[in-house]
Amino acid sequence: MFRSFLLLLLLYVSALSSEKVEIFATNINAVDQTLYAEGEVNVVYQDYYISAKKAEYDKESGILELFENIRVTQGSNYKILGEYARINLQDKKREFKPFYMLENKSEVWLSAKDAKADELYVNVENGVLSGCDPNKPLWKMEFTSSDYNQDTKWLNTYNNRLYIYDILVLYIPYFGYSLDRTRRTGLLYPSLGVSSDEGFYLEQPIYIAEQNWWDLELKPQIRTQRGSGLYTDFRFVDSKTSVGNLALGGFKEKYEYFEENSLANQKHYGFDFNYKNYDFLNQWFGLKLDGQSEIYMDIQHMNDVDYINLSTNDTTYNATSQQILSRMNLFYNNENDYLGSYIKYYQYLNKEDNSDTLQQLPTLHYHHYLETLLDNHLMYNLDIKSTNIYREEGIGVIQTDINVPVTLQTSLFDEYLNLSYQTFLYGQLSNFT
Repeated sequence: MFRSFLLLLLLYVSALSSEKVEIFATNINAVDQTLYAEGEVNVVYQDYYISAKKAEYDKESGILELFENIRVTQGSNYKILGEYARINLQDKKREFKPFYMLENKSEVWLSAKDAKADELYVNVENGVLSGCDPNKPLWKMEFTSSDYNQDTKWLNTYNNRLYIYDILVLYIPYFGYSLDRTRRTGLLYPSLGVSSDEGFYLEQPIYIAEQNWWDLELKPQIRTQRGSGLYTDFRFVDSKTSVGNLALGGFKEKYEYFEENSLANQKHYGFDFNYKNYDFLNQWFGLKLDGQSEIYMDIQHMNDVDYINLSTNDTTYNATSQQILSRMNLFYNNENDYLGSYIKYYQYLNKEDNSDTLQQLPTLHYHHYLETLLDNHLMYNLDIKSTNIYREEGIGVIQTDINVPVTLQTSLFDEYLNLSYQTFLYGQLSNFT
C-alpha cells in the first residue's frame, strides 16, 4: 500500500511540474485530491533537498506544505530552517515561517519571522544578518527588508541598524553584500595612504582568474612624491600533486627622491619562485616507482631590499636582512633507501659582487636503512653525504662524509639479559679546488 501511495504521489506531482519531484515518508494517505505524509518526510526537487515531520500536497493547486523541523539544502550553497513552508510547484513560489538561512562558505546567516521566494529572489522582511555565532553574535545588522538574488548570490538589505552586542553603533540606509566566493576576474580592494615623505599612495589590484588551475594578480601602485611600480603574483596548480607561484615586480624612483635620499639604486626589481611537487619522478619521467619523491623550490633574486619594502604599504612587512637564501631540495625514498639532493645559494645585498660567497651546489645524500645479519645479531646502516662548497673566486671544497653505525647484540637466559656493543665507522674526504 505504501508503494502505491508513493507512486501515486510522484505521478500527481510530476504531472503539474516540468521538474521531477520525489517525496518519501513513513506514512502516506490520500483523501480526495489531497495527500498527507507523516514521519520523516523527505522531498527531492531540482537541486533542493527538504526534510520535515509532516507534509500535505494538494493536487488541484499544486501546493506542497511542510510542517515542523524543516531543513532545506540547495546543493552545498546554503541551508534554510523553519517550522512551516509553503511551496507552489506551478509558479515556483515559496514561503517559510520562521526563516533562517545559512550560507555555508561565507558562514553568513540571516534570520526573520517569515520569508517569500520565487525562482530568482528570496525576500525577507524585518530580519537580522550576521557572520558570528548565532547564539551570541559579536555584531549583528537588523533591517526592515532585504532581497537575495539566487543566481548572482548578491544580498541587498535596507534601513540597516548595526549593533555591537546590543549597542546600536551605526545606521546604514542600504547595504549590499556578495555571498559568492567563486573566483572571478575583477578589481580587488584598493589600498590608500598618505606620507609626508612619499606623498599620496594608491594601489589598485587587478585579479585575473580565467581558468581553474591558475590566477594572476596585478598590483600597480603610485607614490606621488617617490615614484611608481608594478608587482605581480602568478599562482598555479599544474597537477594533483603540485602547486607553485611566481611573484615578480619593479619600482622606479623619481630622480629627485633618488638623489635626495642617496639611494643605491633608482630601480628596484626582483622575483620569487616557489614550487612543490609530491610525485615528480613518476609524473615528469613516466616512471612507476613505489616510493615517495618530492621536489621543493624557493628561488629568490633582487637587486636590493627596497624591492620587498615597496611591494606593500604595510611597514610591518619591511625587511632589514641583507641576505637572501634560494633553495632547491629533491629526494626519493622507499623502504630500503633514501636519495636526496639539496642546493643552497646565498645572495648578499650589501655586496656589489657575490662571486666570493660560498655556495652549496649541491649536496648529495644517500642513506641505507637498517639491515640485519647473523640472525639479527648484527645491525648496521649506511649514510653518505657529499657537499660541493663552491664559489667563483677563491678556494672551494668537495667534502664527503661516510658514517656506518654498527651494533652487535645478543640475549641470554631466555632474553632476561641483553648484551650489545655499538661502534661507528666514520670517514671524511675533502678535495679542495
